[in-house]
Amino acid sequence: MRASGGGKAQAWREWSGARRAGVVTAFALVLTWAALTGWAGAVAAATFHVNETGDFIDVDLNDGLCKTALNTCSLRAAVMQANATAEEDTIVLQAGQIYPLQLNTLGDEDAAAQDDLDISSKIFIDGNGGTIQVGPVGHPPTCNLNGTEELAWEFRVFHVLPAGELVLDSVTIRNGCADGSGAIAQGGGIFNEGKLTIRYSTVTANRAGSGGGGL
Repeated sequence: MRASGGGKAQAWREWSGARRAGVVTAFALVLTWAALTGWAGAVAAATFHVNETGDFIDVDLNDGLCKTALNTCSLRAAVMQANATAEEDTIVLQAGQIYPLQLNTLGDEDAAAQDDLDISSKIFIDGNGGTIQVGPVGHPPTCNLNGTEELAWEFRVFHVLPAGELVLDSVTIRNGCADGSGAIAQGGGIFNEGKLTIRYSTVTANRAGSGGGGL
């Protein structure tokens, strides 16, 4: 017995509806899998609000959080976290505060964990009229430019690496001291090997043994 025309149409509608339901179910499963595995496409840019003027490192570069051992967000910790991703992250300083950089070891590392703040990704710093400086507040550090990095405060403020892009807005950079030999003695305030934009900011009282006291 052959099905009537109406029966065929009904069967097609039922099959088509079931097929669409299957597609929707499969799509839902894909979305569920994405949620469970953490896949969500490109990582969104982050904004880190600094609430600590002390010079402390970040405790975990894999968690996406600016967090020191004191459970605060320091400038150094924020830079380290921003460097951990390729996104253009923003760091917001507290209005009018001074951020003294005081962690230092001899030599020059490029992870921002010691001495200067190394920039290896895209970072925008909203200074809010604040100051980033080498050495303690109220005590300008000694800078003895003799070709040897021998004193505690002989390092610059920022080092923009070749892959780095730094935008500074409304901030003062001071007291940097780039001493030693080779590239380590260049750029007392900021040594730029990447891309650097400075807006409404002041770079002052920085020294370098091999040119570029400020930049």
